[in-house]
Amino acid sequence: MVRAAQLVRAANDLPRRGDDYELCNSFSAFSAFMEQQETRIRLLLTTLMRNTGCPTRMPKVNSDVEEYLERIVMVDDHIVERAVGHFLYRLFFCRISWP
Repeated sequence: MVRAAQLVRAANDLPRRGDDYELCNSFSAFSAFMEQQETRIRLLLTTLMRNTGCPTRMPKVNSDVEEYLERIVMVDDHIVERAVGHFLYRLFFCRISWP
């Protein structure tokens, strides 16, 4: 939980497009860092999709944020459908007790 809060704080400190983003982007170290982080995030999301058995792929590099969000929502829906299906199967066929 602490790491998630630190991540949110760090993300909020990054320059937004239009603020000082163009200035920061003019430095090669900043551009390299942003590319490195995008690659890292794509790898994490791809691993998550593979581990959940979701049949979708990540969008291409430098895609819009909306494409990433669309894929993440698809994975979330897939996970929820599997969890509900598993719960209903156990409820009706394994006769688990319901409070």
